[in-house]
Amino acid sequence: MGTSVLVELERPVEDADPALLDGKALAYALDALDEAALELGVTPLGAFYHVSSDDADFLDELGVELDGIEPEDAWFDASHGLVSVRAFTRYVESGSFSSEDPDALLADLYELADLLSVVSGVGGRWRLGYAY
Repeated sequence: MGTSVLVELERPVEDADPALLDGKALAYALDALDEAALELGVTPLGAFYHVSSDDADFLDELGVELDGIEPEDAWFDASHGLVSVRAFTRYVESGSFSSEDPDALLADLYELADLLSVVSGVGGRWRLGYAY
């Protein structure tokens, strides 16, 4: 099964289905993309990550360090995430980013961009999470 990135929406948005994002390739590449964020001048995707209290307890039981991430109820404007996702998409498309499976990563980025575009169009908010 493995870890995958998932998207949570603050409220349902017509034509926006977070379940369409596979998220496995994105989860695998997230740290490296976040490192590239500084070079690209965008917000790292990790900044949009949310840890619920339940997730924090589960991760603590597994011995996973949260590196200063505090459980909170944080939501982010979809338009801000869309800027980052579009920059990462261009970066991967250019061949500047080394990925084990660039096609799968691009599929995740395209799906995430489509989702955030719809959510942004109605002023919606979102956050990233992980499925284990």
